[in-house]
Amino acid sequence: MRTFLATKKLESALALFLAGGVAIFLINALFAHPWTDDYIYSAISRDKGFADSFIFWFNNVTGRYFSTSLLLVNPMVYGQLWGYKLLPFLLYTTLFGTLIFVLEEITTGHLSLQQSFLFVLALLFVYLDQMPDIRSGIYWMTGTITYLAGTILLFLLLMVMIRILKRGEDGGSLLTWSGVVLGLCLPGTNEIILAVLIPMVVFFLFLDYRQGHIVNRHLLLILAAVLLGSCFALLAPGNAVRLGSYPGSRNILQSMIQSGAATLSSLKLWLGTPHVMVLTLLVAMATRRMPSLQGLGRGVHPVISSALLLLFIFGCYFPPYWSMGINPPDRVVNLIYLLFLVVWLFNVVVITVRFDPRVFDVIGGLRMAFVVPLLVAYTLFLLSLGHSNLVMVAGDLVSGRSYRFDRELRQRYAQIKADPKPDCEVDVLKYVPKSLFFSDIYFVNRDWINQSYADYYGKSSIILRRIRSVQ
Repeated sequence: MRTFLATKKLESALALFLAGGVAIFLINALFAHPWTDDYIYSAISRDKGFADSFIFWFNNVTGRYFSTSLLLVNPMVYGQLWGYKLLPFLLYTTLFGTLIFVLEEITTGHLSLQQSFLFVLALLFVYLDQMPDIRSGIYWMTGTITYLAGTILLFLLLMVMIRILKRGEDGGSLLTWSGVVLGLCLPGTNEIILAVLIPMVVFFLFLDYRQGHIVNRHLLLILAAVLLGSCFALLAPGNAVRLGSYPGSRNILQSMIQSGAATLSSLKLWLGTPHVMVLTLLVAMATRRMPSLQGLGRGVHPVISSALLLLFIFGCYFPPYWSMGINPPDRVVNLIYLLFLVVWLFNVVVITVRFDPRVFDVIGGLRMAFVVPLLVAYTLFLLSLGHSNLVMVAGDLVSGRSYRFDRELRQRYAQIKADPKPDCEVDVLKYVPKSLFFSDIYFVNRDWINQSYADYYGKSSIILRRIRSVQ
């Protein structure tokens, strides 16, 4: 009993430590401000209305019909800056809750709620701390709506299909139609989600058929919805316009070579990080102790799961390389990294179950009272070295850069609104936190960034004021 209580206390301490780390990222969002695309989506939607704006984007820019719809009703359309700052909190708490539901569905209640919280917090902490670019992954509305919102919906669909798989042909109509709605929405989020969506649904159809030798009509309906949404997204006129702006795009052989190289280099980088190693150790320990997790991995061979991991990451990289012909931006790699973490941890379960148990029993036999303090100390040590988003964000908060950045931009907005002239000049920002600053307008009104900034505030132009030397 003493060992049990000590383990529970240590699990709680680790959960609080991880939750505190995640909370620092979300607190920093209170000082975030809109940039670039945020202004152009908001200005067009406010001035033209939702319907006309949607038609404009769909015909001229992109087929991401669902992400576009969300961006056209964002808080900045209604002048609510507080809503912009609240979005990261809403999205990441929703992601956290969704992952809890998925984990509970997979383990069929064999994990306690505290244990589920611990595993998902650890996953989320590693993702946030090692995310390639937190500016576009947390604090930039266009990036989070386009990529993170789609990922949340993907995990919700995963949960729905797991339930359908358990119920077979007895799946409820509400469950099925929830899957159909998600299947219609998801292809319109982004191309990475679209690329993994159809194979995922087909894989679930195969699993169900393998169990009962009957094609599940509920999953078929979801697949039909996914195919319909995919056609609508891929055939959008805006896609052709956008692809035309990348002269090196649509080279299949070159895209395959680039995607293969990116897959191998990413796996080498991500699997070699101490954060992922610690997360792998936690999952391996849990798998050796919990029969429910062992049952999850027994039906798959490690060779197959490893091949699926490679194929999955390759499939995520292929769409951006094919559509642009260049390395995908960091906001895309953010999404791929999150999906990698989830698929990799499933792979860890499979490997832990299939390999010689005597090797992993050493890990499974370790006491939490021994492991947790070491993990906390080791994590703190890692954060003090190398790349750590948490250290960067905490530095911006503690130093006051984030606060002064927020205050300076609020003063700029007030100056623009108070200026009666159609052409405005504003001061260069003095306080630029690395975690929040994306890019500013320019000294000349040369492109869409300055123009969208001006359009949002109802000005003909807004430029940065040049610093003139005193003679």
